[in-house]
Amino acid sequence: MRRAVVGTTLAALALAAVAQACGTDSPPAAPSAPPPSASAPGTSAPPPPAEGERHRVRVTVSGPYDTVLRVARGGYYTRVDLRGEPFDFSFTESEGSGYRDISVWAGTEHPEQGPVRCAIEVDGKVVAQRVADRPDGEGKASVVCEIPDPA
Repeated sequence: MRRAVVGTTLAALALAAVAQACGTDSPPAAPSAPPPSASAPGTSAPPPPAEGERHRVRVTVSGPYDTVLRVARGGYYTRVDLRGEPFDFSFTESEGSGYRDISVWAGTEHPEQGPVRCAIEVDGKVVAQRVADRPDGEGKASVVCEIPDPA
């Protein structure tokens, strides 16, 4: 029972942390109708992005109990201690939102207990995937996944 509560709490904290880091907070509710003076004559609100301009981004990370995850975006990062639980988070963003600057780092001090892995998918296609199962010179294993620039 305690493990389920801890796991659920961890998942909620992780989702909140990445949502904050990735700017996925819900925008404030729009008024039902703009006031008459809200726009100049002959202007209108910009159209919503075309269907092809929205992208589904999925971040997954796993590793031993001590694995630490850092999601960085726009000069800010959020740290999440995985405590042996896999991390899997998806969100949708528009093309110009800056989602391409997302970087994920994950590391463990105990690679002998299992590999540390990260992956990023965009629209169902894996664009970054790394696995580390051997210690570096300091006895740790780490991976970095970043969304590559379009070709």
